[in-house]
Amino acid sequence: MTPTRSPATSATGPQGCRLWIDGVGCWQLWFADTLTLGGGAAGQPCEADFGIQAALSRRHCQVMRSGEHYQLSTTGPAVIDGQPVTENVFLASAANIRLGNDVQLSWTRPSILSRSAVLRICSPHRPISSIDGVILLADTLLIGSGAGVHITCPRWTQPLVLFRRQDQLFCQPQPELELDGQRIKAPQPLTHGSLISIGELCARLEVVTP
Repeated sequence: MTPTRSPATSATGPQGCRLWIDGVGCWQLWFADTLTLGGGAAGQPCEADFGIQAALSRRHCQVMRSGEHYQLSTTGPAVIDGQPVTENVFLASAANIRLGNDVQLSWTRPSILSRSAVLRICSPHRPISSIDGVILLADTLLIGSGAGVHITCPRWTQPLVLFRRQDQLFCQPQPELELDGQRIKAPQPLTHGSLISIGELCARLEVVTP
């Protein structure tokens, strides 16, 4: 699905926004230092920040960021890299997480230059919201076809770099990159409906009100 332009109406919120990428999917960009995960059903209210259609408690676990580190704490059954979790556990640069009996998650921090991390579902379970995963966006977001990116886009041979300043998301200028149809020479803030394009490839920012 090719993103379409929406009116720019508001800046990104304190908890983040969503990024639709042509030919790749939709990712939740999460700004807060804590992300809760839990179970629920499609079309029903969910208490967790990242709701999964699965037999999990409503607030099954949470991931917390503190400086350079991330920790996972849980109130329900959880296993990290084959080891049951009984207390707060530091998350390494890559980990396999199982919640409950069969919800499999992948956790990665793909770039040594960024504190941002990627969380996505690997089992057949689906998120309650229509997203492909969550980026815990601490500082920068790297998008492209090379190694060390947070979102892999095979057709994007030119990397796209987004970064945070407090609760605002900015786009780094790149050759051939256009923001809302205009070339940019300096970092520019993104708002709801901002359209980023490199040739025929594009991405659109969407602010979702809780």
